[in-house]
Amino acid sequence: MIKIKVLAIMALFVLPFLPKTILAKDGYKINVQFTDVKEETKVYLCHYFGKGGTVFKDDSTTLKNGAGSYNSTKKLDGGIYLFLFEDKATSMEIILQNGDDFSMTTAKSDIVPTAKFKGKSENDLFYTYQRFLVAYGKGYQELTTELATAKTKKDSTDINKRMITKGKELTGYRKNVIKNSPNTFLAKLFLALEEPVVPEDWPVLEDGTKDSTFPSRYYQAHYWDDFDFQDDRLIYTPIYEPKLQNFFDKWVVPTPDSVIKEANAILKKADGTEQMFKYSLWYITRWAETSKIMGMDEVFVYLVEEYYMKNKATWLEAEQLEKYIKRAEAIAPNMIGQPAMDIRVR
Repeated sequence: MIKIKVLAIMALFVLPFLPKTILAKDGYKINVQFTDVKEETKVYLCHYFGKGGTVFKDDSTTLKNGAGSYNSTKKLDGGIYLFLFEDKATSMEIILQNGDDFSMTTAKSDIVPTAKFKGKSENDLFYTYQRFLVAYGKGYQELTTELATAKTKKDSTDINKRMITKGKELTGYRKNVIKNSPNTFLAKLFLALEEPVVPEDWPVLEDGTKDSTFPSRYYQAHYWDDFDFQDDRLIYTPIYEPKLQNFFDKWVVPTPDSVIKEANAILKKADGTEQMFKYSLWYITRWAETSKIMGMDEVFVYLVEEYYMKNKATWLEAEQLEKYIKRAEAIAPNMIGQPAMDIRVR
C-alpha cells in the first residue's frame, strides 16, 4: 500500500464487445515507453481501492532507456490503475481490464497530450476524454478568475450563467459516451458519477404551495439509480467511498431507522459480489461506529448482529470477527431507549 497525493481525474475507458475466446485470457501484458526518460528507474503498476490518495502495488518494472513491461496471468477485476514512478512525484492513470494486451508511448513530462496506445485496451477513449478535460478545465478556470474579479452584480450574474453553460459541456460529453459507447467501462463509470436531476414540476401541498421538501427527497431516493453495485470494477476506482460518504453525511436522515434502511438497501444491491459487498459493509459499519451523531451506535449494533454474527462477513478471521461482536455487546446495553441499570439509594 502506498500513500500518495493523487488528483484523480474522474473519467475512463472503453470496454468493447470481444469474442469470448479473447476475453478468456486472464491477466495482462503491457509494454511502456517513456520517451524522455533516460535514467534507470522503477515504475510501479498500482490500483485504487474505494477511494483516491491511497494506492496498492500490483507489479513493477525497471525502465531502461524509458522502456519496460508488465506481465501477469492472474485474473483481475479491472478498473483504474496507474503507473507510479518510484519517487512518487509522477503518476499516469490507465484503464486496465482482465486480458488486456497493449503497448503505450508517452513523454513523462507531458503525459496526457503525448500518450498513444496500440493493442487491446480502453485507453484511447480514456485519453481522448483526458485531453478534453485539460481544455475544459482551462476554460472553466478562466471563468472562475473572471468571477473573482467581477465588479458588479450584473457581471457576476453573467459569469455564473456562462459557468453553468460551461458545466453542461462536461455533462454533455459524458452523456455522449454513455449513448455512443454504452457497453464500455467508461460509460459505466460516467453513469456511476451521475447525479439525480430533480424535476421542475414539484408536487403541490393541500394549501396550494409547492412541497419544498420534494427536491431533497427526490435526490436522496434516486441517488444510486445509475450505480451498478454488481460491478466490482467500480471498487477499483477513486469514486465509491466519496460517494458513500456524501450520501450518508448529507442525504440520509440522521436517525437509526433511516440509516439502517439505507444500509440494508445498499448491501442488498451489492449482495453476491466479492469486493463491493465487502467494502460497503466495512465502510457503513465504520461510519456508524465513528459517527458523532447521537443514536448511530444502534446502527453499529444492528449491522454486527445482522451481518457479522450471521456469518455474512466471511472474509474476516475469527479474531477480527470477535472484536466486532465484543464491541457490539459492550455498546448494546447502553443504547438510547434501553432500560437503565437498577440503582439503589440508601
